[in-house]
Amino acid sequence: MQWVRMGREQRAPDGPAAGGRRTLRHRSTFDPTGEESLLGAVTDGLSEVVGTDPKSLDPPLATVAAWEALERLVERHADADPAPIHYVQFDYREFVVAVSGDGEIVIYDAEQ
Repeated sequence: MQWVRMGREQRAPDGPAAGGRRTLRHRSTFDPTGEESLLGAVTDGLSEVVGTDPKSLDPPLATVAAWEALERLVERHADADPAPIHYVQFDYREFVVAVSGDGEIVIYDAEQ
């Protein structure tokens, strides 16, 4: 399990917001009131970026973050204005995954 970074910036940092050091690889939106889980939405994004079947991700995405806790953070703060925690971020292989309080999922290359 890795530590998850929480930020108070308005958006999760990506390409230009991260000083241009990171390449944006994926951007999508997770609806905390919908049927898809946050784990499922991030798995779909990462499998698209990596170019593999979601079940083939290694290590399994379920092992790298506390998904129930992350999902509660997004659900709890989705309607808050302003949200006390604007995004959570964690590393997965050579990528950084950030989930904003409004449900935006951003995947970008780790700093080089």
